[in-house]
Amino acid sequence: MTRRAHRLARGVAVSVGVHEQEGSQPHPSGPTVAEVGALAEFGTESQPPRPWLRGALEREAEIRTDLRRASEAGLRGHDELAALRQVGERLADDVRDRMAGLEPLDPDTVEAKGDATILEQTRTLRDSIRARARRLVGTVR
Repeated sequence: MTRRAHRLARGVAVSVGVHEQEGSQPHPSGPTVAEVGALAEFGTESQPPRPWLRGALEREAEIRTDLRRASEAGLRGHDELAALRQVGERLADDVRDRMAGLEPLDPDTVEAKGDATILEQTRTLRDSIRARARRLVGTVR
């Protein structure tokens, strides 16, 4: 469950979210971490969507500016991949912060759960969010 922010012309890409290695791990509630993330992101019949990943990427104009600057760093001879990693880490922090600011739970849900935390009870999903920057296969610097 990742979201590719942008692919740059110089053959690098960044993705932010729960990647395969972390996502395939079991979540304390039973399903995998990726399954818990998808259920929260898109909702179920009994649970409304809580877009922790898509919602954090709403600042598209700012993200595009950051990605353009990373690409320009590469054109000036700097390490474009390192600059892209920094953008990815900022996006991952935004996703984690977004989780803390989701719409409050329904009072009946709070009563049934015993607390009002959203996606924070075990912090497993939150702690699994990563940024990955990589060179695309078959590209050269």
